[in-house]
Amino acid sequence: MEYLKYYHPTESELRISKLLLSKGIVEPSDLTSENILNKFNLFVIEGDFPLSVHGLGIILPRGLKNFDYRYQFFHEFIHNISHFGDQRYMDGNTRLKQEAQANFMVMYALIPYHMLHLVDFEGNTNKNISDIFGTSTEFAQKRMEQIKNNILAHKPTYLDISATAFI
Repeated sequence: MEYLKYYHPTESELRISKLLLSKGIVEPSDLTSENILNKFNLFVIEGDFPLSVHGLGIILPRGLKNFDYRYQFFHEFIHNISHFGDQRYMDGNTRLKQEAQANFMVMYALIPYHMLHLVDFEGNTNKNISDIFGTSTEFAQKRMEQIKNNILAHKPTYLDISATAFI
């Protein structure tokens, strides 16, 4: 069964995919921090705390490694392309809203909609996603749950797509 036939990307997901495509980021190997920085003309430095300076660059905490680095980089990248303002001077609710948005939308940047056709939904999907996109299997599972819930919410009622079909 072709699961993506029943998938309806969100507006945020489409916006991020279109933005990445407009910069020539078309395959998983393009999703490196170096390539993103180059394509978006941004800098990254290490500091005491994470910070995004809209349109200029990203500050990441010192000592991050592997997927922790990738996740934090893409989290701050989402802030860079989606949010304005200095969170130090925002009311608590606005700051929390921006953080929640970035935490959710990082899925769309690390595993973009326009690359989902590369995923084998018939095999060990979480491992497949993790291998293709360089994420942790836990993060891949989170994205897969989002995909599954979207498909289950939009599937025609005559189809029998069980939740276990995605595991």
